[in-house]
Amino acid sequence: MKGLPEPLRTTYCKYGTPYMKPTHMWTNAAPSVPLLQCTHATPCPARAILGKHENTAQEGISAANTRAMGSAQAVYAIPRALLHHLFCELKLSERMKEEIALAVMNLISTLTARTDESESQDTEASQPGGAEAAEDP
Repeated sequence: MKGLPEPLRTTYCKYGTPYMKPTHMWTNAAPSVPLLQCTHATPCPARAILGKHENTAQEGISAANTRAMGSAQAVYAIPRALLHHLFCELKLSERMKEEIALAVMNLISTLTARTDESESQDTEASQPGGAEAAEDP
């Protein structure tokens, strides 16, 4: 994209998710330590052991019979370790770092709770009888 710096590239699996999800980020505050990427040369733990990722960030079953994460909301959350990597690198005063870290952690907790709730609803809906069965008296 014209006029923008090169994007930072990362994969969520290197920050603890069971799916790869390649991601590009544009910023004018690039971290001094490069973001982690899952590659053939530097695989994440699951890919190193299993030869593939445990799940796919897509809905449905992949061509390689890899399980899906369910709804798109299940993969919207940015991994906590990736946020930590990005925000710890910012050159801010200590007070600002503490305030931002607290705000980010509160945001992460809120998003995680929503994701957990969504996953729980997806699991209930996918069980035999679906969500309707749970509502019957």
